Amino acid sequence: MAGPGDSLLIRAGLVRAEQLVEAQKLRARGGGTTGEWLVRLGAVSEEQLVEFYHRRLLVPRVQAPQLSRVPPSVLLSVPPEMAVEFLVFPVALDGQGALTLAMADPADTHVADEVAFYSGRTCHRAVAAASAIRAAIEKSYRVRGHLPVAAPRDAAPTTAGASDDRLRPMDTAPLPLVVAGPEGGAAAARPVVTAPALADDAEEPVLLTRPL
Repeated sequence: MAGPGDSLLIRAGLVRAEQLVEAQKLRARGGGTTGEWLVRLGAVSEEQLVEFYHRRLLVPRVQAPQLSRVPPSVLLSVPPEMAVEFLVFPVALDGQGALTLAMADPADTHVADEVAFYSGRTCHRAVAAASAIRAAIEKSYRVRGHLPVAAPRDAAPTTAGASDDRLRPMDTAPLPLVVAGPEGGAAAARPVVTAPALADDAEEPVLLTRPL
């Protein structure tokens, strides 16, 4: 499925159409984002993607050190499950309560609107490297499920210049994202999380609670 920013990449000449198609196919099979697969295919670097969105969309850049210094009060603005699902990370709240949201694809205004609706806050888009956002989610929310982009074991690159090594599955499979209803049963509604797990010494995956 094409994302809102995908056509921008082609029009800007940053990637070729066949590279984008291949990345979209791998995303459908292996998860993650189109941009992450473009990087893994060697079509573009992560730095090029971040700089492209920064300049094209006139949104601020957020570096990895900034993502590691977000206070708990800001983290509460976006539940862990939403951060994982949309690959976003809350960065700061201004004096009016508006949220600066680091996004791997800030061209996706639908995601920003979803976060704004759920949090009840105005969202200002920013761009950060997908790898930095994933690392921040793991560290700050202590969520370890569904974060790395693991290539399907039968995936084979068709983009010129891509190697099998670049698409090899990760050695360590991510732990499952543990979700339970209030009584321990299954739940499928939009997540409602009162607080992320913030303890520095936490070792277990976050237990996320959704309403039945």
